[in-house]
Amino acid sequence: MHTATRLGFAFIAMLAFSGTCAAQDTLLKVGGWEIVVPDKSRVTLAAQPDEELDAIASFDGRFVLSGEFVYGWAEGVDEEEYGWLALGFKPDAQSLARLPHFKGEAADFLQFTNEDDFVAAAIPRRMLDLLKRKKMKSVSGRIAIVVDHFTVAKVPCDSTGYLIHFIAVDHPAVAQLSRAKGGESTGCG
Repeated sequence: MHTATRLGFAFIAMLAFSGTCAAQDTLLKVGGWEIVVPDKSRVTLAAQPDEELDAIASFDGRFVLSGEFVYGWAEGVDEEEYGWLALGFKPDAQSLARLPHFKGEAADFLQFTNEDDFVAAAIPRRMLDLLKRKKMKSVSGRIAIVVDHFTVAKVPCDSTGYLIHFIAVDHPAVAQLSRAKGGESTGCG
């Protein structure tokens, strides 16, 4: 990225916090995008967005997210075909209220920048073994996790996405695992 572009982004980011969305929320304007940063949010705008993640805005700050994860085989072309292992996280209402998001859209489905770290820490080895041997399609559970980076991004198919960087399981005792019936189909269209 050129130095002028970096300086331009930093200048836009500094000016952007002047707008408001709700009574306490901040409206961040970046390159034609409008991002709402809730007053309850525990993140701060990073100096530069993550270019390799197609980030619109990146935020730093360690915080706890609670919600439900699903890890399993995404469905292939027909029902019998296994596609690939995919991981997603759906934050609960309390966590959702603290996450930056595109204006008019909730950050209600998150992806991990370090899936393997989450999987190793949150899912028991025996369940992973069954999953990898295709004896079950997916595993899901409620869990509280610690993250330290949050990204608002443009993802394939020109849609929007939200990415988190996992640090640790916050409350292992509250992790509840279950076998889910099937993975979700992913892709464009």
